Amino acid sequence: MWRLTWAQMRRNVGKLIAVGIAIALGTGFITATFVTTNAVEQTALAAATAQTGDPDLVVSSSSYALDDASRDAIAAVDGVAASQAWTNTFREVATASGQEVLMLNPPAADDRLGNTTLLEGAAPSAPGEIALPTGTADRLGVEIGGSVDLVSTVWSADGSSSERVTEPVTVVGLLADGTGFGFGMPSGLADQADLTRWRAADGEASYSSSPSRSTTAPIPPPCATPSRR
Repeated sequence: MWRLTWAQMRRNVGKLIAVGIAIALGTGFITATFVTTNAVEQTALAAATAQTGDPDLVVSSSSYALDDASRDAIAAVDGVAASQAWTNTFREVATASGQEVLMLNPPAADDRLGNTTLLEGAAPSAPGEIALPTGTADRLGVEIGGSVDLVSTVWSADGSSSERVTEPVTVVGLLADGTGFGFGMPSGLADQADLTRWRAADGEASYSSSPSRSTTAPIPPPCATPSRR
C-alpha cells in the first residue's frame, strides 16, 4: 500500500507541488484576512473611544443637534451616574517660542468619561485656566504656573473681515499626549465657562455627542453609536 502510494507521488510530483502551493496561498490569505479584520476593528474602536473615554453609552447627533437641554435630559434618566457633553472648540495657544492649535474640552465629570490623562498639576477649575499636553508645553517652553496667549479669530457680522483677539490663560496642568485618533491634533482642557464663551463667539450653541455612565439603567442594543457595558 505504502509502496504504491509513494510510486504515485513520484509520478505526480509536479501536481503535488502545485497543490501544496495552492494550500499555502489559501491558508496565508485566510490568515491575513483575519489579522487585517482584527486590526481594523481595534483601530475603529480606538478611534471611536479616543474622544469619549470609556462610557456605557454615547448619545450622538451627526447634525450637531444636541444642546444643554439634551444634556440635562440625559443626566436625569434613572440609573445614569454621570454624563458629559463634549463641547469642544479649537483655539491657538502661543508663547514667544511658537504657537499650536489645540482642541479644547471641559474637564470630565467622571474619570471614565475623560479623554485625557492628567500627569501633573490640576484640571482647570476656573475661567482663565488651561491644561496642556506635555508635548505642546515643551514645544511652547511653558510650565505649570506659566502663561500662554489664547488666540481667537473673531469675524464681523457680515463675515467680510476678522480680527485676532488674544487673552492670557494660566497653565494649571499637564496632560499625556494624545493617541493621534479623533481630529489628530493635541487635546487640552479648559474651564466650561470659557468654552461656553468661546463657542458663543464662534456661533456654536449645540454639539454632537454626550457620553454617559450607567449604574442600573439598561443599555440599548448597539447601533450606529459606540457603546460599552
